[in-house]
Amino acid sequence: YDSTIDACLAKRWTEGADAAYLEELWEGAVKIAMRHVPHRKDSVCVEVAARLKAIGRHAKAAQLLRECGMIEQALDVCIEGKLWILGREIAQQSVDPASRHRLEAAERA
Repeated sequence: YDSTIDACLAKRWTEGADAAYLEELWEGAVKIAMRHVPHRKDSVCVEVAARLKAIGRHAKAAQLLRECGMIEQALDVCIEGKLWILGREIAQQSVDPASRHRLEAAERA
């Protein structure tokens, strides 16, 4: 499974690349890590989220981080991408009330 994850992550964004294909491929790496190589889940998730943000897929990156249990990082992506509705949904999952305040402050700014 490690080699499959590495193969998925070996594909990088280049000008003219099929973003939808890359998104699906990278998400596959996360799914494999979550199911079969749990010690790599967090690092793969963070890597894929960064790549998704780089190609303008902030909502997908935030959702992926949320699925990986990285609520605060998902909220950061929502703030960065100005995804207020998704951010409010994610903030409700946070155990830290400061997360909601941080989102509201960013939205007002």
